[in-house]
Amino acid sequence: MHSASGEEASRPAGRKPMPKLWKAPSHWPVVADGLLMTLHHNVMFVYLDEHATAEAQEQHLNELAGAIDSRGDSAPMGVLYEQNAVLLADARQRARVAELFRRRRIALARTTAGFALATPSPLVRGVLRALFWLEPPPYPWAVAATPLAGLEVLRGHMPALDPLTALRAYETAKARLMGNHRRGPVRRAS
Repeated sequence: MHSASGEEASRPAGRKPMPKLWKAPSHWPVVADGLLMTLHHNVMFVYLDEHATAEAQEQHLNELAGAIDSRGDSAPMGVLYEQNAVLLADARQRARVAELFRRRRIALARTTAGFALATPSPLVRGVLRALFWLEPPPYPWAVAATPLAGLEVLRGHMPALDPLTALRAYETAKARLMGNHRRGPVRRAS
C-alpha cells in the first residue's frame, strides 16, 4: 500500500498523527497599554496590569476569541494569565466574558491542556478560586501567587513543558515589549 506522504509511511499502523502546535497569528505579540499576549513553549501568556485601558481590555477579549477560534485541531496548549492588579469589570464586560467562554466551551475543553492565573493578591486568588469552584471551566485550572508556580501546575498537564525555560522566554519578551511600549511603539523586525 502506498502512502500519500512520508510522514504517514513512518507512522506505525493504527497510530494517529501528533496534532500540530497552535501558531500565534502573524500580528502577535499583542502589546497595548497594560496588556501583553504572547506565545512561548506552547503556552499562551497574557499579562494584564493596572495600566490596561478599556480599549486594551476590549482588544484582549477580541484577541482571545480569535485565538480560541483559530486553534482548530491543534494540540492542547497551556494558558497562563499574570494579573498584577485588581481589574474591575462592569456588568457589560462580565457578560461579554461569560458569553465568549460559553460559546467556545467545547473548543476550550479540546484545546486547553490547563489554565493558571498568577496574581500576588491573596484576595484575588480567593475570589477566583470561589468563582472557578462555582463555575468550573472545562479544563484543569489553578490560581497561583507567581507565574512560575502557575507554570509548575501546567507542567502536570503538559509533561514536555519546562517551566523555567518558558518563564525565561516570557519574562524576556515582557521586559522587551512592555518596556518598549511604555517608551514608544514597538518596532518589529521584517
